[in-house]
Amino acid sequence: MSKVDYGDRMHAVPMLESQDLGSTTTETDVVFLTKHLRAVCFVNVGAITGDAKVYVRGCDDATPTTPAAIAGWKYRLTSAKGTDSVGALMAGAAAGITLTDGTDENKTMVIYVEGEVLNEAGYPAFDIQLDPGTVLLAGVVGYLEPRYPQNAQVSAVAA
Repeated sequence: MSKVDYGDRMHAVPMLESQDLGSTTTETDVVFLTKHLRAVCFVNVGAITGDAKVYVRGCDDATPTTPAAIAGWKYRLTSAKGTDSVGALMAGAAAGITLTDGTDENKTMVIYVEGEVLNEAGYPAFDIQLDPGTVLLAGVVGYLEPRYPQNAQVSAVAA
């Protein structure tokens, strides 16, 4: 008999509903990792017109009052719809990662944020900032690994 995980070991957090960002820089909800070990975030990318940039920012509170782009996170980029290959694990940078018009449409960017990376940067939380260039269709869902898994997960969007 196989063991099925019904969400006890992972905490799904909708961070940004799928939408046309137009040319407006947009941030996801702030996610706290104080009660979680790490986050794996899926940035589902649709159309891109003009190159877009993706940043992971350390956040001091839920507002966030003084966010700052951080380094130390990692990411992978999948192939486009219809195939299932995934690119190499790459280092994220405070300067952001570029999603290229004509190359990265209809792919998923998988972002890995470790709690210790945030701690070392002096932040309890993070968000993802999307700078769409001219046009970007995108949505973001995070999957968090709780320190203490349970049936009813502790909130990650409130301190």
